[in-house]
Amino acid sequence: MRSAGSIPPVKKTQKSRAAIDRYQTRHFFSRAHAREKLEGGGAVKQADIRNGLVRQLEQKGSKTPHFLSMVEDYMFLHGQVQKMKASIRKDGVEYEAVSAAGKTYVKENPAVKNIVLYNRQMLSILKELGLNTDGAEGNGEDDEL
Repeated sequence: MRSAGSIPPVKKTQKSRAAIDRYQTRHFFSRAHAREKLEGGGAVKQADIRNGLVRQLEQKGSKTPHFLSMVEDYMFLHGQVQKMKASIRKDGVEYEAVSAAGKTYVKENPAVKNIVLYNRQMLSILKELGLNTDGAEGNGEDDEL
């Protein structure tokens, strides 16, 4: 007899759909997908991101210790987001866990929710720094859109 708070067992049709969802999510967070989105095909390095943010602050004349500290906070959050993406790639959106009673159940990966919160905070830091994509340099391909 199940208790009111227990999770019902996963049916075969639900499991198949869950497997498809896990595959799609893993692909979305995969390095291959990230490379597809980048122009050069390589991964963006943290040092490049940090240098780009500091360069933008210099161009604005806002390179103060307070803003540099905020850049470091941004970079810390960026590192945490990368770890959460790795967790999602490894374990998927859901994974099997074992309860204290020894029963196996499907558990949601907390990184899925946390990644949204961290990204929101990162955007907040960029807004506070006054940095946006208006003056960003690109290759000019999408400028006409």
